Amino acid sequence: MAIALRVLSGFSAEPLCTAAATRGWTAKDVKAAIEELEGTARPGQRLFIHGEAFCEGGRTLGDVLKTVGKKVSATGSQQLDVFLVKVEPVWAAMLQNVEDGWMELRDVAEQFQHDREVVLAAMRAKGTQLRDAAEEFRRDREVVMAAVSSNGSALRFAADSLKRDQEVVLTAIRGSDLALRSAAEELWHNRDFLLAVVQEYGSALMYAPMELRRDRDVVLAAVCNDVTALRHAPPEMWHEPEIRRVALEACAELWPEAAHAAQDRCQLACSRQQRRARGARMSEDALLAAVLA
Repeated sequence: MAIALRVLSGFSAEPLCTAAATRGWTAKDVKAAIEELEGTARPGQRLFIHGEAFCEGGRTLGDVLKTVGKKVSATGSQQLDVFLVKVEPVWAAMLQNVEDGWMELRDVAEQFQHDREVVLAAMRAKGTQLRDAAEEFRRDREVVMAAVSSNGSALRFAADSLKRDQEVVLTAIRGSDLALRSAAEELWHNRDFLLAVVQEYGSALMYAPMELRRDRDVVLAAVCNDVTALRHAPPEMWHEPEIRRVALEACAELWPEAAHAAQDRCQLACSRQQRRARGARMSEDALLAAVLA
């Protein structure tokens, strides 16, 4: 269903314009529509819905409607009021510089370092600026999500409570494997979390507790992503048929020279009688040991 978005003056509540929006619109989309319909440039706009700032890089209009309830217009579409506060040109220019990466958070005036919209713009431009953000913003989920979406390694600057947030951590890990080191210890005991991680970085199996390193599905997912993850699995997992098949196929494909060398060493080490008994078949264990050593 379409949304009839009424834009009102933040000071007088005077109607300024109306836009036909959708639930997927973000603050950036709303600002672009206001710029086109009303004329205020996007950096000079501050938006508020039901008394809360509606900032770029965060919620959608659909998210807002879930919390504020539905109001239906005369045309049958959902109606939502957004209040526009026009800001000083100097502030707008500073925000644009932060957003474009020309100015870092630590370089803006101190009063602006506590402005949520400025902080969000800084996080979108360069996530590692989270290190310069006030403690309140390191605990702010929306700010941290913006930071790790820009640079996953920014997770190390987040509050401990957000290092335990599965969605935040997975977003960070998908952006940078450096975030693996910052995930809270308790998350590695979460099977669903671990499965999601090893599908991105198989070698992350090294962070798993031993009971999950013995989990067939976890190890198989890790080996499918990176055969060298088998180094971090206990020896008995090497003999699980499906894991073994995937690992051997990957070894032969990625390291054909090592595979041939392992086969030669194995055959030379076997006596003639042993080779007849084994049908001159190379030792799969020798191959895995050789390429994973």
